[in-house]
Amino acid sequence: MGGDSWDGRGHQGAARTMDTGVFPGVANFPPNLDLLSTTPAHDLGAVTHLLGVRPVVLWQWEQQLKTIAPSLLTTAATTRRIYADRDLGALLWLRDALMSGVSLTGATATLLGAQSPSQPTAQTFAPTGQFQTQPFRSATPSAPMLQGSPPLSRPLGGAVGSGPAGAPSSAGAWSMLRIASAQDLQLVTPLLVRAFGAFDQQGVHRIVQETLSGHTVEDVCLNLFQPALLRIGELWSRGQMTAAGEHFASNYVKGYLFSVFHTMEEQGAAPLILMGCGPHETHELGSLMLAVFWRRAGLRVRYLGADVQEGDLIEEAQARRPALVALSAMTATRVRALTRIAKAINRFPPPRPIFAFGGAVFVRNSKMQQRVPGVYLGDDAATATWHVRRLLDGAAGDAPNGAGYS
Repeated sequence: MGGDSWDGRGHQGAARTMDTGVFPGVANFPPNLDLLSTTPAHDLGAVTHLLGVRPVVLWQWEQQLKTIAPSLLTTAATTRRIYADRDLGALLWLRDALMSGVSLTGATATLLGAQSPSQPTAQTFAPTGQFQTQPFRSATPSAPMLQGSPPLSRPLGGAVGSGPAGAPSSAGAWSMLRIASAQDLQLVTPLLVRAFGAFDQQGVHRIVQETLSGHTVEDVCLNLFQPALLRIGELWSRGQMTAAGEHFASNYVKGYLFSVFHTMEEQGAAPLILMGCGPHETHELGSLMLAVFWRRAGLRVRYLGADVQEGDLIEEAQARRPALVALSAMTATRVRALTRIAKAINRFPPPRPIFAFGGAVFVRNSKMQQRVPGVYLGDDAATATWHVRRLLDGAAGDAPNGAGYS
């Protein structure tokens, strides 16, 4: 909880669905690359990071898929390969086909067969030697998946306005967004950051609605909002974005989270949770995000907001006897108050609430976790949600699962 810890159905020519089609788990039809921008915009490092493949694999794909035509940017010292949105659209679809078990030859034939005959051809050069042509997977175990909920919103129609540096409004750019929002939210993040920086409310809303048409609320929060806000914080720290721009972004996300939280019907018989930020803690986005996840998981959540007062919380917990009390802290100076509250709750006569906690300070310094006599829920919102559902499984009884959770 706190900060960045705890804290597609498209149009013609775009990816249509990720559920059924030619290949299981792959867009029903390949993207129409003619709709995507041919302006060089992404260097080799960014493309390989986005795809999750090594450069040698990417070069092999280019040799097989002649429609990829990166530009060569030559300086006095080096020659760099720069890829356009149309290159990324093809590569993202090809990668997903390969990860679904389709052969490189079969996926390439399907993608090329869907294009017009006037596609440009890549320059021919590739490294020598034997190498894998499948995407590599990280050996690091991932956090529990949060999936399966229907979208809460649908894409908006109409034109999209943009400021000088806002989200692009051209047909090709939005087609790229539809492809990316169905496959890689990492590709959408720069669009959202630019829209926030330009104070482009309509553009921000369009991006969010497009991504929600193919992703759960949890996925959008964890893989779009959090990376975008982190990037905006970095830009602000370097003087490349104003504090007003940062506030616009954080307040938009906060408003969205409150909207989801207050419109989500809760289960009356589900375990009750009191949660918020510890005394004097004012950074509440991570805690609010977690409150949304938990309500969507079928729990009865009472979100208390920022700077929850110690005495008031203990009094309410004693009177209402929730199944769990959860607080977040961002800095070491806030941990002492959490420790006092945990000790007070642990002195309640049975049945007493479980005291749980999290936040950025515990991620940065794991030794701080030992100072609080309660349950540490994990380093991020996905893990915390997975943990609390199992922690309260006995208290939940036969209450149905919330949307977006299995």
